[in-house]
Amino acid sequence: MLDVKRNIHTVEGRPVGFLKLKGYLDSMDSMKLERAIDEVYAQDVFDIIMDVTQLSHISSPGWSVIVSRLSLLGKKRGFFRFVGMRPDVEQVFHMVGFQFIEGIELHPDSESAVQACRNTVTRS
Repeated sequence: MLDVKRNIHTVEGRPVGFLKLKGYLDSMDSMKLERAIDEVYAQDVFDIIMDVTQLSHISSPGWSVIVSRLSLLGKKRGFFRFVGMRPDVEQVFHMVGFQFIEGIELHPDSESAVQACRNTVTRS
């Protein structure tokens, strides 16, 4: 079962969404993630930082939601920035080549993800 908490903060004058995912992201809960992303996106958010430190698994439908929603963020030159990905989840991330998709980044902690958001704003 997936639990999603959402927040929006302003970083360098730009809205940033924060999603904290906890549990197991399977096909049954992928729609819950999709709704959470859509709700944040609807508030004119450019970047979404996903804290996945307490997420034990992401199924194929979960990854599909992330990729499909990345196309929305890409229109705003936004990013999905993952924080604290567990080694087994990160292994799948690399196996399917998500590290090569523009707009998806891995960060060890929230501070580095927020700094990446700041750097993106200064480059714009």
